Amino acid sequence: MLRWPWHAAEDWALMLEPWTALRLLVSDLGTDLVGSAALRKVSHQADFFHERAWWTEKVFEPLSCREARRAHFAHACWDRATRPIGPGRRMSAEKVALADARRSAAEEDFFQAVRVEALAMSLLAPLSPEGRRWTDARTADLLAETECEAARLPSFYAARVWRHLHRHRTRWNAHRVMWSGIEVRVRPGSDWGRERVLDAAVSLHHAARRLACAQEWPAARAAQREQADLQAALADVCENLDDVRVAVASLLDHPRRSSSLVEALNSRLRVLQMTDRNVPDSRLALMALAWNLTARRGTAPRAEPLRATQHRLRRRPPALVRGAARRDERELTCPPIMRRARLHRRERRGVS
Repeated sequence: MLRWPWHAAEDWALMLEPWTALRLLVSDLGTDLVGSAALRKVSHQADFFHERAWWTEKVFEPLSCREARRAHFAHACWDRATRPIGPGRRMSAEKVALADARRSAAEEDFFQAVRVEALAMSLLAPLSPEGRRWTDARTADLLAETECEAARLPSFYAARVWRHLHRHRTRWNAHRVMWSGIEVRVRPGSDWGRERVLDAAVSLHHAARRLACAQEWPAARAAQREQADLQAALADVCENLDDVRVAVASLLDHPRRSSSLVEALNSRLRVLQMTDRNVPDSRLALMALAWNLTARRGTAPRAEPLRATQHRLRRRPPALVRGAARRDERELTCPPIMRRARLHRRERRGVS
């Protein structure tokens, strides 16, 4: 049964009620999920996977097809201008130059779209391009820079990108709300504040990473000294430094920008929707219970059919596997005319 988006948003809001401590909802930008986040008054983070798919479908593929059409036309113009014989009038040099310029402009538009997408996707990173924590001012500056670069695209695609960026401007780096959940206990009498402790913890994490990846002694020694100084300074002002470092490392190494858990559950739910057409709330609750009680070993449920297939292949005799692989390879590489000749020879041998 099809339902209006706001009804679906109310359903999602009811499903999110058991998570009373929910700070961040990471999902695609469907109207039902956007409405549910607004009803629950929680921060909504755009999903990185769906955003890359949106840029591919709405921007890159049309621009790529546009460049391919112009390249084909430019090649045809060059062919008409340089062929020694053939029907039709020869193409003039001015028209050939114009066609090649239009092809070059379409190619540059595609690469400009790639630059715009890279700027937009940097908003989903846990830190700013300078390696610092996001602020409202830095977010606004990067959005303005992205819109300025998007204005150099063709007008249709520039308007499409502008609408997409402005419609969801609060959902690009909403993951910043997770920093507010880190408990920082500053020692009494210290002149350091909570934000300064978190910034120093981020710098400490960067120093530890540079030390682990350093390949030359001067760089390793500089990172080692910076790490020791920050460690000593933070130990004097922060009571729970170990917990803060673990929380900061979790946010930096595992950005909250992917709805893999939601998509894994949806992969099971879509199968039920295809078979049963409608999934009632009781069935959904039973499915959620089975999902929570199922033991998983850190792999996505989508990999289970692949593991089962690999297990069955391992149990097959090696000779059968090699024979099937060779037969499939011959069928794929054999031209159609040779395939028909081979079938004809088999029929002749059967008749004789």
